[in-house]
Amino acid sequence: MVGKDENRIFTLDQLPDDPLKMPPPYWRGCGAIFHIEDALEEIDYLLHDLVPLHAETEARLAEHYEKYPEHNEDDEEALEEFSEITDDLAVHEHRIRLKAEVACLMSAIEAEDEINRFCVFNLHRDIAESIEKLSPPEKLLIASATIGKPGVKGDSVFEAARRLAGWRNAFAHGHCVDRPTKSLRHNHLIPPDEYPGVPSSLAEMRELVGAYLRASDYLSAISINPYTASKCGNVENVRELLTRISKYRFDGNNYVYDVILDKKEQKRIANALAQIATSGDESRRTQLENILTTLDPFRERILLLELGLPDGRPYSRTEIMAIMELSASELSRERAIALTHLAGVEHLLLVGTA
Repeated sequence: MVGKDENRIFTLDQLPDDPLKMPPPYWRGCGAIFHIEDALEEIDYLLHDLVPLHAETEARLAEHYEKYPEHNEDDEEALEEFSEITDDLAVHEHRIRLKAEVACLMSAIEAEDEINRFCVFNLHRDIAESIEKLSPPEKLLIASATIGKPGVKGDSVFEAARRLAGWRNAFAHGHCVDRPTKSLRHNHLIPPDEYPGVPSSLAEMRELVGAYLRASDYLSAISINPYTASKCGNVENVRELLTRISKYRFDGNNYVYDVILDKKEQKRIANALAQIATSGDESRRTQLENILTTLDPFRERILLLELGLPDGRPYSRTEIMAIMELSASELSRERAIALTHLAGVEHLLLVGTA
């Protein structure tokens, strides 16, 4: 039987007024960080699956529009087919948006939790308790100045705290977070120019999770108490997950968009495809050509020329631009979309190659 720990804190009067003399047990966090990690992990998985699902949906929609060139809202057959094509993508997009909102909300909550912890472990009890009821940006402002770091109001970390608190307050009070909150009528009854979608939701999520990381890094950097100055593995995991999610970019708007991986990922895929094309393994070259046929024919031809599959001679960027009648920016965009659609495929083709 474990005996009672004589050093354990059971009542408030056992806690010291001096924050640097605070004994264990240390801070019991609210746990929001775990929700952030879970949401980001799920978004990472969902984005990985979004690429092929989006490409398949776009291909099927292209056939649909050829079949029904005239958009007629009274054509029930056409509408039913359109819904059947887009339903899976719509559900997938909805799941991404839900997880993005969880990440935003929990980032705001975790940021305040870390500000509160900083106050308890770095400020005298009289000061820490006197500012408990202030907003997170106000607490950050006073706490920083108290330990000799004035002027935070002009820094990006203050804006980060203000942005997080504003988003959380809007969400918690039942407002539409993409609209001004000064008027209920304006917030809930006046439609926006464009409703939120995956591109805007993920952009907002990256902004707010990034804001949380800035606040966390700042508090760690200015902490007097070694306890709050130490790095947290959960925070670093959030940073890594955000980096992975940031590989995905979107070209277009919330309704019609293309998913595009960042240039580093594009280069990795292109190198893998070139390795297959020059391997001398005819069966793998045939597999590669078959997989390229899953692309839009225009984009397929760009990669066929680049890899030298038609005649064994890789074509230069300038030559492809001339043949395809594309500008440099147009070629970059079409090539980027094509390579993104092949993400993951190159691993299957490279199996067994030297």
